[in-house]
Amino acid sequence: MSLRKILLAFALILTAGTANATAITVDFPSTTSTTTASSGSFFFNPSHTVSETFVGTGIDAATSLDLSLGLDFNVLSDGGFVNFAVSLNNIVVGDFTFDEFDALGDYDFSFSFAEIVGAGVYTIELAVTNTVPSGDGSVGFSETASTATISDNSAPVAVPEPGTLALLGLGLLGLGIARRKRQA
Repeated sequence: MSLRKILLAFALILTAGTANATAITVDFPSTTSTTTASSGSFFFNPSHTVSETFVGTGIDAATSLDLSLGLDFNVLSDGGFVNFAVSLNNIVVGDFTFDEFDALGDYDFSFSFAEIVGAGVYTIELAVTNTVPSGDGSVGFSETASTATISDNSAPVAVPEPGTLALLGLGLLGLGIARRKRQA
């Protein structure tokens, strides 16, 4: 095997690194979300949803979704509760419930799942799955203090690191110059 092939193989081994998990955090629900809730923000029956599509996320396949929801309205009473199904690209990834004892404030929910391929486009939806009896209240979310984080936490993939590639290029340039000097 020639010295050139050995150096090339060694350089390729040195340049392999690992890519970190990719994540993007978006405002959700927000003022641009689509909602079917009563008066736009009161959730209490199965026809009530809030959804939004995010384009250009840079994530090809999502494996987790973290919600940080600002509960800014809760008038549930008499054992009333609202259960929400959480969907990503029309695939239910989990659910959560608010009841009359949940105080106003921030609530965090995390969902992990098999890869959902979205090629950078993801739709998040919260859909009520139960009916709150008449008079037992409803809940509402802050449109300015709620976020969703879509992540790709799959196994790292070996990728060349830019700094290492630059060093490799300088090394190869040096070898080329040394070879020319030797031939001259």
